[in-house]
Amino acid sequence: MTEQSKTSLFLVTRPALQAERFGQALTARFGPLVEVIYSPLLTPRLLDRKLPKQMFEGVIFSSQTGVQAFAQMGARDKLAKGAIAWCVGDQTAQEAEKLGLKAISAAGDGQDLVDLILRNRGRGPLIHLRGADQRGNLAQMLTNCGTKTTALVVYSQDPQPLTHEACIALSGTETVYLPLFSPRSAQIAVQEYQKLKDPAPVVIAALSSSVALECGGFGGARLHIAARPDLAAMVDVLADLVTQKDRP
Repeated sequence: MTEQSKTSLFLVTRPALQAERFGQALTARFGPLVEVIYSPLLTPRLLDRKLPKQMFEGVIFSSQTGVQAFAQMGARDKLAKGAIAWCVGDQTAQEAEKLGLKAISAAGDGQDLVDLILRNRGRGPLIHLRGADQRGNLAQMLTNCGTKTTALVVYSQDPQPLTHEACIALSGTETVYLPLFSPRSAQIAVQEYQKLKDPAPVVIAALSSSVALECGGFGGARLHIAARPDLAAMVDVLADLVTQKDRP
Protein backbone atom coordinates (compact mmCIF):
# COMPACT_ATOMS: atom_id res chain seq x y z
CA MET A 1 0.00 0.00 0.00
CA THR A 2 1.28 3.47 -0.88
CA GLU A 3 2.07 5.66 2.14
CA GLN A 4 0.42 9.07 2.11
CA SER A 5 -0.46 11.69 4.69
CA LYS A 6 -4.01 12.60 3.70
CA THR A 7 -6.86 11.58 1.46
CA SER A 8 -6.28 11.84 -2.28
CA LEU A 9 -9.16 12.58 -4.63
CA PHE A 10 -9.44 10.60 -7.87
CA LEU A 11 -11.89 11.29 -10.68
CA VAL A 12 -12.52 8.14 -12.73
CA THR A 13 -14.14 8.82 -16.10
CA ARG A 14 -14.14 5.34 -17.63
CA PRO A 15 -17.36 3.57 -18.68
CA ALA A 16 -19.16 2.01 -15.72
CA LEU A 17 -17.83 -1.57 -15.95
CA GLN A 18 -14.19 -0.56 -16.37
CA ALA A 19 -14.56 2.29 -13.86
CA GLU A 20 -15.63 -0.05 -11.09
CA ARG A 21 -12.66 -2.34 -11.69
CA PHE A 22 -10.24 0.59 -11.74
CA GLY A 23 -11.76 2.06 -8.58
CA GLN A 24 -11.24 -1.26 -6.82
CA ALA A 25 -7.59 -1.25 -7.91
CA LEU A 26 -7.13 2.26 -6.52
CA THR A 27 -8.69 1.30 -3.19
CA ALA A 28 -6.49 -1.79 -2.99
CA ARG A 29 -3.38 0.33 -3.62
CA PHE A 30 -4.17 3.37 -1.47
CA GLY A 31 -6.41 1.92 1.23
CA PRO A 32 -8.76 4.20 3.19
CA LEU A 33 -6.89 7.37 2.22
CA VAL A 34 -8.58 7.58 -1.16
CA GLU A 35 -11.80 9.13 -2.40
CA VAL A 36 -12.98 7.97 -5.80
CA ILE A 37 -15.59 9.91 -7.77
CA TYR A 38 -17.11 8.23 -10.81
CA SER A 39 -18.19 10.25 -13.81
CA PRO A 40 -18.18 8.20 -17.05
CA LEU A 41 -17.54 10.46 -20.03
CA LEU A 42 -18.41 7.77 -22.58
CA THR A 43 -21.29 5.31 -22.47
CA PRO A 44 -20.99 2.31 -24.82
CA ARG A 45 -24.05 1.45 -26.89
CA LEU A 46 -24.11 -1.91 -28.66
CA LEU A 47 -25.35 -1.81 -32.24
CA ASP A 48 -27.52 -4.36 -34.03
CA ARG A 49 -24.94 -6.04 -36.23
CA LYS A 50 -24.34 -9.47 -37.74
CA LEU A 51 -21.09 -11.02 -38.89
CA PRO A 52 -20.57 -11.44 -42.65
CA LYS A 53 -21.65 -14.81 -44.06
CA GLN A 54 -18.27 -16.52 -43.99
CA MET A 55 -16.05 -18.39 -41.56
CA PHE A 56 -13.28 -16.57 -39.74
CA GLU A 57 -10.05 -18.02 -38.39
CA GLY A 58 -10.03 -15.54 -35.55
CA VAL A 59 -11.67 -12.51 -34.00
CA ILE A 60 -9.91 -9.33 -32.88
CA PHE A 61 -11.03 -7.50 -29.76
CA SER A 62 -9.50 -4.06 -29.21
CA SER A 63 -11.81 -3.44 -26.23
CA GLN A 64 -13.92 -5.27 -23.67
CA THR A 65 -17.00 -3.72 -25.26
CA GLY A 66 -16.19 -5.60 -28.45
CA VAL A 67 -16.36 -8.84 -26.47
CA GLN A 68 -19.76 -7.83 -25.10
CA ALA A 69 -20.97 -7.13 -28.63
CA PHE A 70 -19.73 -10.53 -29.81
CA ALA A 71 -21.62 -12.23 -26.97
CA GLN A 72 -24.80 -10.35 -27.88
CA MET A 73 -24.47 -11.33 -31.54
CA GLY A 74 -24.28 -15.04 -30.76
CA ALA A 75 -21.75 -15.39 -33.56
CA ARG A 76 -19.63 -18.25 -32.27
CA ASP A 77 -20.73 -20.42 -35.22
CA LYS A 78 -18.96 -18.00 -37.59
CA LEU A 79 -15.57 -18.89 -36.10
CA ALA A 80 -13.61 -21.85 -37.43
CA LYS A 81 -12.52 -24.66 -35.14
CA GLY A 82 -9.47 -23.56 -33.17
CA ALA A 83 -10.11 -19.88 -33.90
CA ILE A 84 -8.18 -17.44 -31.74
CA ALA A 85 -9.47 -14.32 -30.03
CA TRP A 86 -6.69 -11.75 -30.42
CA CYS A 87 -7.11 -9.29 -27.54
CA VAL A 88 -5.59 -5.89 -26.84
CA GLY A 89 -5.14 -6.48 -23.11
CA ASP A 90 -5.39 -8.99 -20.30
CA GLN A 91 -8.83 -7.90 -19.07
CA THR A 92 -10.22 -8.14 -22.59
CA ALA A 93 -8.69 -11.60 -22.93
CA GLN A 94 -10.28 -12.70 -19.67
CA GLU A 95 -13.70 -11.56 -20.89
CA ALA A 96 -13.19 -13.48 -24.15
CA GLU A 97 -12.19 -16.62 -22.26
CA LYS A 98 -15.45 -16.44 -20.31
CA LEU A 99 -17.18 -17.03 -23.65
CA GLY A 100 -15.12 -20.16 -24.19
CA LEU A 101 -12.76 -18.56 -26.70
CA LYS A 102 -9.04 -19.27 -26.88
CA ALA A 103 -7.67 -15.80 -26.15
CA ILE A 104 -4.20 -14.33 -26.55
CA SER A 105 -3.43 -10.92 -25.04
CA ALA A 106 -1.14 -8.27 -26.52
CA ALA A 107 -0.95 -6.64 -23.07
CA GLY A 108 -0.67 -3.27 -24.74
CA ASP A 109 -2.34 -1.00 -27.28
CA GLY A 110 -3.58 -1.28 -30.86
CA GLN A 111 -0.11 -1.36 -32.39
CA ASP A 112 0.95 -4.05 -29.93
CA LEU A 113 -2.10 -6.04 -31.02
CA VAL A 114 -1.15 -5.78 -34.70
CA ASP A 115 2.43 -6.77 -33.88
CA LEU A 116 1.22 -9.77 -31.85
CA ILE A 117 -0.90 -11.10 -34.70
CA LEU A 118 1.85 -10.66 -37.28
CA ARG A 119 4.53 -12.09 -34.99
CA ASN A 120 2.43 -15.20 -34.42
CA ARG A 121 1.51 -15.39 -38.10
CA GLY A 122 -2.17 -15.18 -37.30
CA ARG A 123 -4.07 -16.83 -40.11
CA GLY A 124 -6.87 -14.99 -41.86
CA PRO A 125 -9.50 -14.20 -42.56
CA LEU A 126 -9.96 -12.33 -39.29
CA ILE A 127 -12.81 -10.12 -38.11
CA HIS A 128 -12.16 -7.03 -35.99
CA LEU A 129 -15.14 -6.00 -33.86
CA ARG A 130 -14.55 -2.32 -33.19
CA GLY A 131 -16.16 0.89 -32.01
CA ALA A 132 -17.40 3.67 -34.25
CA ASP A 133 -14.73 6.03 -32.95
CA GLN A 134 -11.31 4.43 -33.10
CA ARG A 135 -7.94 5.74 -34.18
CA GLY A 136 -6.02 3.91 -36.84
CA ASN A 137 -7.27 1.20 -39.18
CA LEU A 138 -6.16 -2.04 -37.60
CA ALA A 139 -7.92 -4.20 -40.21
CA GLN A 140 -6.26 -2.35 -43.09
CA MET A 141 -2.84 -2.57 -41.43
CA LEU A 142 -3.15 -6.34 -41.10
CA THR A 143 -4.53 -6.78 -44.61
CA ASN A 144 -1.66 -4.75 -46.02
CA CYS A 145 0.74 -7.12 -44.26
CA GLY A 146 -0.91 -10.20 -45.77
CA THR A 147 -3.45 -11.16 -43.09
CA LYS A 148 -6.88 -10.51 -44.57
CA THR A 149 -8.98 -8.74 -41.96
CA THR A 150 -12.48 -7.28 -42.04
CA ALA A 151 -13.59 -4.53 -39.66
CA LEU A 152 -17.13 -4.37 -38.32
CA VAL A 153 -18.40 -1.48 -36.18
CA VAL A 154 -20.43 -3.09 -33.40
CA TYR A 155 -20.76 -0.31 -30.84
CA SER A 156 -20.71 3.43 -30.42
CA GLN A 157 -19.63 5.46 -27.40
CA ASP A 158 -21.95 8.32 -26.52
CA PRO A 159 -20.35 11.33 -24.77
CA GLN A 160 -21.63 12.26 -21.32
CA PRO A 161 -21.27 15.46 -19.25
CA LEU A 162 -19.58 15.49 -15.87
CA THR A 163 -21.80 14.44 -13.00
CA HIS A 164 -22.81 17.00 -10.39
CA GLU A 165 -20.43 15.41 -7.88
CA ALA A 166 -17.55 15.60 -10.36
CA CYS A 167 -18.29 19.26 -11.09
CA ILE A 168 -18.18 20.05 -7.37
CA ALA A 169 -14.85 18.26 -6.98
CA LEU A 170 -13.38 20.08 -9.98
CA SER A 171 -14.62 23.43 -8.68
CA GLY A 172 -12.88 23.15 -5.32
CA THR A 173 -9.34 23.88 -4.19
CA GLU A 174 -8.13 20.32 -3.62
CA THR A 175 -5.97 18.68 -6.29
CA VAL A 176 -7.89 16.14 -8.36
CA TYR A 177 -6.04 13.15 -9.83
CA LEU A 178 -7.44 12.43 -13.27
CA PRO A 179 -6.52 9.16 -15.03
CA LEU A 180 -7.39 9.22 -18.74
CA PHE A 181 -7.49 6.08 -20.86
CA SER A 182 -8.35 7.18 -24.40
CA PRO A 183 -7.84 10.18 -26.68
CA ARG A 184 -11.58 10.70 -26.98
CA SER A 185 -12.23 10.66 -23.24
CA ALA A 186 -9.35 13.12 -22.85
CA GLN A 187 -10.96 15.44 -25.42
CA ILE A 188 -14.29 15.34 -23.58
CA ALA A 189 -12.59 15.84 -20.21
CA VAL A 190 -10.86 18.96 -21.53
CA GLN A 191 -14.14 20.33 -22.89
CA GLU A 192 -15.92 19.75 -19.58
CA TYR A 193 -13.03 21.17 -17.55
CA GLN A 194 -12.95 24.36 -19.61
CA LYS A 195 -16.65 24.97 -18.87
CA LEU A 196 -15.87 25.41 -15.17
CA LYS A 197 -15.55 28.98 -13.92
CA ASP A 198 -12.66 28.47 -11.51
CA PRO A 199 -11.46 24.86 -11.91
CA ALA A 200 -9.45 22.97 -9.34
CA PRO A 201 -5.85 21.96 -10.05
CA VAL A 202 -5.62 18.58 -11.75
CA VAL A 203 -2.83 16.04 -12.07
CA ILE A 204 -3.20 13.80 -15.09
CA ALA A 205 -2.15 10.20 -15.63
CA ALA A 206 -2.35 9.35 -19.34
CA LEU A 207 -2.48 5.79 -20.64
CA SER A 208 -0.31 6.62 -23.66
CA SER A 209 1.33 9.44 -25.58
CA SER A 210 -1.70 9.65 -27.89
CA VAL A 211 -3.89 10.32 -24.85
CA ALA A 212 -1.41 12.87 -23.51
CA LEU A 213 -1.52 14.79 -26.80
CA GLU A 214 -5.20 15.58 -26.17
CA CYS A 215 -4.58 17.07 -22.72
CA GLY A 216 -3.20 20.47 -23.72
CA GLY A 217 -6.47 22.15 -22.76
CA PHE A 218 -5.76 21.54 -19.08
CA GLY A 219 -3.20 24.33 -19.19
CA GLY A 220 -0.19 23.80 -16.98
CA ALA A 221 -1.50 20.63 -15.35
CA ARG A 222 1.15 18.13 -14.31
CA LEU A 223 0.97 15.10 -16.61
CA HIS A 224 2.67 11.73 -16.54
CA ILE A 225 2.36 8.88 -19.04
CA ALA A 226 2.06 5.30 -17.83
CA ALA A 227 5.01 3.02 -18.50
CA ARG A 228 2.67 0.53 -20.19
CA PRO A 229 -0.85 0.94 -21.56
CA ASP A 230 -2.58 -1.16 -18.89
CA LEU A 231 -4.47 -0.79 -15.63
CA ALA A 232 -1.60 -1.79 -13.34
CA ALA A 233 0.75 0.77 -14.90
CA MET A 234 -1.89 3.49 -14.51
CA VAL A 235 -2.19 2.71 -10.80
CA ASP A 236 1.61 2.78 -10.54
CA VAL A 237 1.94 6.20 -12.15
CA LEU A 238 -0.81 7.60 -9.92
CA ALA A 239 1.00 6.22 -6.87
CA ASP A 240 4.15 8.03 -8.01
CA LEU A 241 2.22 11.27 -8.46
CA VAL A 242 0.62 11.03 -5.03
CA THR A 243 4.00 10.27 -3.45
CA GLN A 244 5.45 13.39 -5.09
CA LYS A 245 2.62 15.44 -3.59
CA ASP A 246 3.38 14.16 -0.10
CA ARG A 247 7.11 14.87 -0.23
CA PRO A 248 8.16 17.79 1.97
